[in-house]
Amino acid sequence: MEENQRVRLTKKMLKDSLLKLLKKKNIQKISIKEICDLAQINRSTFYKYYSTEYDLLKDIENEHLFAMQEFLKLTDSNLTILKFLKYIDENAEFFKLMLDTLNNIDFLEQLLPVCFSKMNYDEKLEKYKNSTKQEYMFQFLIYGCINVIKKWLFNERRETLQEMNLILVDLISKFFRKNI
Repeated sequence: MEENQRVRLTKKMLKDSLLKLLKKKNIQKISIKEICDLAQINRSTFYKYYSTEYDLLKDIENEHLFAMQEFLKLTDSNLTILKFLKYIDENAEFFKLMLDTLNNIDFLEQLLPVCFSKMNYDEKLEKYKNSTKQEYMFQFLIYGCINVIKKWLFNERRETLQEMNLILVDLISKFFRKNI
């Protein structure tokens, strides 16, 4: 069922409030009352859409996952990493929050496979399917990329998108040349 404009606005206000509070303190210390007070929304309205602040955060994450998939949908496989970085750059505050305040690496762990499949890297790992080596290789690749992106974000994105694209594509390509 499609949400009407009022529902979308209410949810946006709740999401914005949670993100604002997350800049100040950890999610475990944030109450639903605080979120509602900041959003100027009644708690019963909150519970109409979410059970907990974690459900609200999950909704924000899912929104970004969907947006990233849509963002990459019509992208040429050679430009996937560049577009991925562009999306992160345009949403830098959110990604910093996810990686620093929340230490939510799981979120990026869900995003990167979208890129890898778009670039056919999942096919390159196919010959190791269901093997321990594939698991470790994939973890190495994912967490290596996450930490490179994290460093770039927290270094105030000093390198341009094009420079970061070249760095990541080079690292990923070398990984596959050595291991596949």
